[in-house]
Amino acid sequence: MRKVVRFNADDPAHTTFVRLRRCRGEAACDELVLSRAAMHLHTFGVLSSIEAGDPGFVSDKYLNTIDAETSITALELCLVGLWVRTACGYRVSDTDTVSVAEQIHVQLHDLAALCTRNGGHIIDPQHPGVCARCGSTDDRPRHGGRRGDCDDEQAA
Repeated sequence: MRKVVRFNADDPAHTTFVRLRRCRGEAACDELVLSRAAMHLHTFGVLSSIEAGDPGFVSDKYLNTIDAETSITALELCLVGLWVRTACGYRVSDTDTVSVAEQIHVQLHDLAALCTRNGGHIIDPQHPGVCARCGSTDDRPRHGGRRGDCDDEQAA
């Protein structure tokens, strides 16, 4: 059962901000101002999307597993243009971030395949379910179905 966490406007993660400079070519630069909570959610959301096999898609299912308020923070990411709402989650709209996420996903997939070809995975005693050689897991969360198909998430 999900722990209910109320939004706390005085939470330092929501009252401390970071500035990000975003440039599109030489002349077109702008600045994003995000709460520290939004920067964390964006970063961990992208990492989760890579592990789930759909780089750049942050599912509602993933957000519902976090023991913190994510609705307002996700809205903040949408307002600054980093995320776009979809039927069952959010799509990261920054093409550079998505490109890097896709490259990492391919490299991790290739590394896991190489590990399998070279004798199989070795379970890390300190991290059960994780290969000590390549870091892959057999029980990674999956978004399931086609993109935009979240029937399995709504049932969860």
